[in-house]
Amino acid sequence: MKLNLIYLVFLSLLLFSPICLFSQEEETIKDTTIYIDEDREINIDETEDDFFDYKEFKFRFKKESHPFLRIRGGINQFAHRSATQNFRQLGNLELQLGYSRSFRKSRSYIVSTKDNFAGFSLNNKNIYKSSSSISNEISNYQLSIGSLENYGYRAGKVLITFGNGKEFNWTKTSFNKNTVFADTSILDFYLDAVRFGDAYNSEFSLQLFDFISFQINYKYGMIFPRHLFWKHLGSYVIEEAIRSLLDNYIEKVFSMRPAMGPVVNFVLQSSLNYLLYEFKKDRMNWPFKTVQPLTYDIYSIGLKFTF
Repeated sequence: MKLNLIYLVFLSLLLFSPICLFSQEEETIKDTTIYIDEDREINIDETEDDFFDYKEFKFRFKKESHPFLRIRGGINQFAHRSATQNFRQLGNLELQLGYSRSFRKSRSYIVSTKDNFAGFSLNNKNIYKSSSSISNEISNYQLSIGSLENYGYRAGKVLITFGNGKEFNWTKTSFNKNTVFADTSILDFYLDAVRFGDAYNSEFSLQLFDFISFQINYKYGMIFPRHLFWKHLGSYVIEEAIRSLLDNYIEKVFSMRPAMGPVVNFVLQSSLNYLLYEFKKDRMNWPFKTVQPLTYDIYSIGLKFTF
């Protein structure tokens, strides 16, 4: 858990230098044009300072989204609160296909992107296998759908963004019963069966060229032994209600101090996601009384190609 917190704090600190620069620029320059992608231009009222109030839309082209391909590779650490032994680290390889929309808000140096995607990932010892003597060793493959929303800064062609997202996934897990021993009763629910789950993403992205971005991602999620539809729906509604209150707060930050918006958004959204993740390690459909799920933490790096 300490590593996860250090990870989030480190990413947040990377923004302090750009923020100081852009804050000074904000005091002397007021941009009255909002750009959405490269295909849409929106003009705003010069007397209106509200971050989200638009006056007029002018469309250049019909297309607003760009297809993208994302490739990641990293290390996966499985865990279960009731397991008697730890799990061996395995390699992770993930491929995502989707569509991305880019926005430039009321300050020309502040940008936002939103990705919607479908993905396929492998967690397997053939990709990477820890040299540890830990006996619990499982592998799986996963199909997922999700979205990722980023806010950040643009300086010329350089784009730095910090994002958060959520996804739903279906996972098929396999393992050798002779290697898990005492934890067989826990893991039997997952053996050779497709199980539903969800996950969160925290991501740092650096774009140096028009269509290539370097990314560092932390993905943390759960695989449910059973999908309890109504309890999962109730948990999801409660989570979204909490997130809606947080979104309103962040929207106000963007309106009052745009240069601080991306930092505040990343820190608060990541903190909320990780707090919910910790709660769900004990109750998979928190706050409802349910069983403990199989969890995983994936640290990866990758490239995103936007066309």
